[in-house]
Amino acid sequence: MRNRLPGEDTPTWLVAVFALIGGLVATAAAWLWLSAQSAVEQPSPDKPAARQVSAAPAASPAANVAAQPPAARESATEAAAAARAGTPPEPAPSSVSTAESRGGEPAESSGQGPGVAAPAPPGRQDCQPVIAIPFPPDNARPIITDVRPALDGLVEFLKRHPEARVAVEGHTDSYGPEDYNLLLSYRRARAVVLLLGASGIKEDRTVIGAAGEFAPLEGVPGNSGENRRVLLQVKGAENCREEPGGSTQ
Repeated sequence: MRNRLPGEDTPTWLVAVFALIGGLVATAAAWLWLSAQSAVEQPSPDKPAARQVSAAPAASPAANVAAQPPAARESATEAAAAARAGTPPEPAPSSVSTAESRGGEPAESSGQGPGVAAPAPPGRQDCQPVIAIPFPPDNARPIITDVRPALDGLVEFLKRHPEARVAVEGHTDSYGPEDYNLLLSYRRARAVVLLLGASGIKEDRTVIGAAGEFAPLEGVPGNSGENRRVLLQVKGAENCREEPGGSTQ
């Protein structure tokens, strides 16, 4: 009895099936490989369009002019003729004027267009200037004889404009110790606040400041009697334009 090799007893039909499966697998692999190659070589849909756009010939100036509306063609023709003659062309009129858009009436400028500055709001005609109330030496009693009209005008203004406040700032000359002068300037400011209170201006509408001898008048010696003063200046009034440094009365 001879020895049999492994698989020698395998039926013939089973061998034919395996051979058929192998052929199908090989055919499918070849078809997938050919499809992949054709996909790599085939250009994307966007590329022909891009080549077509880039390859399209540029429109000639005559074609551009022909494609424009009649009014634009006339303007282009006049501009070309003026360029050949060496004279600048006249600007073409706007298709719709401002007067036509308003039914034949001239348009009003808003003052806010390019290059047009809006007008500044007008200031009040009754804005109060800075008032300076003088004082005697080493004393906190105000001298109001010469400033009574201006002081009465300030009181009336504050009554008409309840939003306004008044800064009350006391000053002294340079005689005496600095600490004493600082306290004296505060006493003078308080005296003016009480004076305004007697005229109907409540204290909560005042802002007290004490400068002592440290803010003399410009160009005036520190020991001059002109520095013995209390300054009154309106703050917070609508549309009032405060002048730097103010003016005195």
